[in-house]
Amino acid sequence: MNKPELREFFDEYLQEAFALELIDYKLLEAVGKESKIDINVKECGKPKAVSGIGIGLLDSAYNALFGNYRENFVSLKDLVLHDAYFQIDHKAAILKSNMKLKIQFVNSRGRITDFACKESSVGLIGVSALVNALEFYINCELLFKRMRFLDKEATDRGRSDVASRYKYVLGQVVEVASYKTVAQDN
Repeated sequence: MNKPELREFFDEYLQEAFALELIDYKLLEAVGKESKIDINVKECGKPKAVSGIGIGLLDSAYNALFGNYRENFVSLKDLVLHDAYFQIDHKAAILKSNMKLKIQFVNSRGRITDFACKESSVGLIGVSALVNALEFYINCELLFKRMRFLDKEATDRGRSDVASRYKYVLGQVVEVASYKTVAQDN
């Protein structure tokens, strides 16, 4: 799966890409207990608050973000937070400003997709990476719907040359998640 190519398709085919930006978060956690997180984001420029409970920062943030958007974007139900890797650049002069997190999601077909983020805080990097991944997956679902519409329209007009391009884009986006439920809704 080529994430940069998919991002180009977002720009090319989506009339308005879904934009999600982290504003801040507040985490409450205690040893041996569930964590609670409140996250403030900008959704397409408008403030929105989401909350979640889980075991630790990433689990509670994942539950808050993905749990909140699963009803409107059903392909998110196909994704599971698979793993996370923290890395510190030990060669850097300022250690605390060079942390990197790679998170992995796995879909129902076992395909793993990586997302990476660099920040100065372990917590901030985790929530930021999840926000970036969520924005990407939502745009993939929107792209899938758009390509199905454009493919049908081109096929109905007898434009197999144009429809083949749309089928190519569909082929790229279906590697990300399952859109079986999305396709049934349309």
